[in-house]
Amino acid sequence: MTAPLREALRLAAEHAPAYPVQERAIATARRRRVAAGLAAVAVIGALALIVPLTRTPVPVRPAGPAVALPDRIGLLPFGARRDTDRPGMTAATVLFSGSGARFGGWIDEPTRYGLVGPDDDYRTLNTGFSPESGGTVLLSPDGRSVAYSGDGRAVEVVTLTDLRLRQLVGDDGGQVRTADPVAWSPDGRWLVVRGSTGPDDVLSLVDLDVGTWTRLSDASRGTSFPAVAFAADGRLAYQRGSEVWVLGVGGAQVSTFSLPVGSVLAGRGAWTPDGSALTVVPRNGSAWSTRYVDPGSGLTRVGPALHGLRDLAVRELIGWWPDGSALVSVHDERSARIVALAPGAAAATTVLTAPAQVTGVEVASEVLASGRTRAGDPPGSLGPRFWRAFADLLVAAAAIGLATWWLRRWATRRRSRRVKWS
Repeated sequence: MTAPLREALRLAAEHAPAYPVQERAIATARRRRVAAGLAAVAVIGALALIVPLTRTPVPVRPAGPAVALPDRIGLLPFGARRDTDRPGMTAATVLFSGSGARFGGWIDEPTRYGLVGPDDDYRTLNTGFSPESGGTVLLSPDGRSVAYSGDGRAVEVVTLTDLRLRQLVGDDGGQVRTADPVAWSPDGRWLVVRGSTGPDDVLSLVDLDVGTWTRLSDASRGTSFPAVAFAADGRLAYQRGSEVWVLGVGGAQVSTFSLPVGSVLAGRGAWTPDGSALTVVPRNGSAWSTRYVDPGSGLTRVGPALHGLRDLAVRELIGWWPDGSALVSVHDERSARIVALAPGAAAATTVLTAPAQVTGVEVASEVLASGRTRAGDPPGSLGPRFWRAFADLLVAAAAIGLATWWLRRWATRRRSRRVKWS
């Protein structure tokens, strides 16, 4: 190799650009960290979708014979799904009310109800009024719809399957100030609504197919309508003061008679299963016992021999099992529950229990007609909406952390360039 060649190679090597080993290593490490951060965000985002879906499968309604009453219910979980969440519920077997934070009573009175599906799918129903404020919520016989007091003189009916909301308003010239649903007909076509004009109460029959209202009766607030009950064949009985009115299908009057002072129809399940008699119980007192009257004349009739109840706050007779047992909604110092009174049995049998904060329980008529019970499996204290919100917070925290890290790295690189060039 000649001297000129060596000198030329030396000069070429001196002027050749050096490979940026450190810069390339830093850039590669930075790209890997960014990729790892994006992968973590993607995994957390996937969990935000997967966790709620694995905890709350889409409810599938069992066939008719499989519909059953759960032997226990639990409190609404924090973050429970709402009745307006999609997919909607196929049906509700139980509706319950209560007090405390689970029912919306953080500061004011509770305004939230609970719905239990056939597969223990728990949903919340927000009505805007407290169960103790006079508003009422009723399950339809098949459990697919819920009727409750709306704004002013309206009754709102929501279909749980497709989340369709209907608002029923009576054509009464604005006289009725409030409207509370009190009874569904067995076929789900008719709804009895109790309204208030201020000094008086009115009872109306609403045809849900066409939306027409028929006024049945008026009464002073002191007299009111303590009980309304439909028979299996569609006949309607309601009490006004001490008088009982029996109407045929569609509202035609059949008979009227008086009950002894201090007596009242037993509730929505006052008709005996065969429709031959009405169940009557004491209006007040610590002892709850039944007797039966003829729906045409009011004369005493023979009916199922049911065991009496003592030292319990009995709400009402809600219906009958196919075997002739009467189901009664009660409340004691512990909580609300439902007991069965079998004809000739020496004691009542509890068929549904609830936690201490539950104050009222209602069951869909279709469930009562099935005569079946099942083991209830209430959810935990945290529901799908909580897990979704928790996963969203994790995603947001990861995104903020990644953005903060990138901004710090960008600021560091910028300062490094300034120092280098200065």
